[in-house]
Amino acid sequence: MRILFHLGLNKCASTYIQRALDRAHANLRSAGVWYPWEAGTAAAHYGLSRHYGFGPMADDVMPVSLADLIAEARLAGCQRMVLSSEYLSLYAPRAVARLMADIHAAQAEAEFLLYSRPVEPWVRSLFNQYVKTVDGGQPLANIDAFARRVLTNGALDLTKRIGQWQHAAGNEALSLYRIEDRTPADAVLAPIEAFAGISLAGSVPARMNASLDPDRLHAIGVLRQQAPSPARERALSLLLAGRGQPAPAPAGYLDLSDTVCRQLSDEIAGPAQTFPWRSLHGHDLVAKAA
Repeated sequence: MRILFHLGLNKCASTYIQRALDRAHANLRSAGVWYPWEAGTAAAHYGLSRHYGFGPMADDVMPVSLADLIAEARLAGCQRMVLSSEYLSLYAPRAVARLMADIHAAQAEAEFLLYSRPVEPWVRSLFNQYVKTVDGGQPLANIDAFARRVLTNGALDLTKRIGQWQHAAGNEALSLYRIEDRTPADAVLAPIEAFAGISLAGSVPARMNASLDPDRLHAIGVLRQQAPSPARERALSLLLAGRGQPAPAPAGYLDLSDTVCRQLSDEIAGPAQTFPWRSLHGHDLVAKAA
């Protein structure tokens, strides 16, 4: 069994990739590639990442082992499989060791794929997602406060997060790709297309989980601090759908200070440059023979 693990990073086109794979499920299976479906709206394989200890730990996520997924793929007549969960990119050495042990036990041939973005737009996207989705989290005055917090708790330590996979999988099995501002949306699918041998491009909208304007995002953050209620949920739905006219956000709400930008560059972007990143530009988007 050959397995391609898409590890993330989170907010680096993961949803776009997962939706493309989900929509191509039948074509992938016809090509001998299994992409497991999961119940609900998320195509990500959170059951796999939870089983090994990466997360998420939500009660509605049922753990599933690699052995079970391999058995499922073989039952479908497939000898290749693509698995995707951005939780796999979290720093969790014991979870990595457990997963690698099961890969070896299954005598599977594994490849690992991880994407990154320039650090400033990545942090902006992370802040946008945090405000949109986290109920009752620590109140944050602006994006600067968010960036300072994640720098303090080490959540964005790419050197540790990527280094654990480089150590476990080796440079030959781990491919790192940088998504730049000018990278075409379909280009992120090219490494997966090369593994699958079919085209996945054009199956999903180019922009998904788009960032919101400051006024709308701030209004959502204020609502997220309130206790859940039908009225709150209706207001959130309207704001997320782009309807209504929210009050102006505080000045500088989405402005990263020069000090924080330098710290992000020194502590995250700088050390991460030591890894062997590849460019997605010039990548052949025509599916290669498997």
